Amino acid sequence: SWNNLGWWLLQEGRVEEGLAAARRATEIHAWFPDSWGTLGYVLWKLKRRDEAVRAFRYALSIGHTEPSALQRKIREHERRGPREDAGTRPNRRREPRSGG
Repeated sequence: SWNNLGWWLLQEGRVEEGLAAARRATEIHAWFPDSWGTLGYVLWKLKRRDEAVRAFRYALSIGHTEPSALQRKIREHERRGPREDAGTRPNRRREPRSGG
């Protein structure tokens, strides 16, 4: 299945290909929560966290088989605050504080 292919490609480090397969899985079987979970994990790996959380939340809303795993990722994202996905954040260096 496309979902299994997407997961396998993710595990093999072929993340962009995994993304294409996971998206195809959600197109073919939009009602299958595990496809949305896989899509979320692939997006997470790509540091597209906002999109990943949306996929995780949708997977949960339609009955994902491992809700605690997805909920952990959502909580992790929420703890990080409003920082956007990698690549959209400015690269700021911390300035040393003066001791005065």
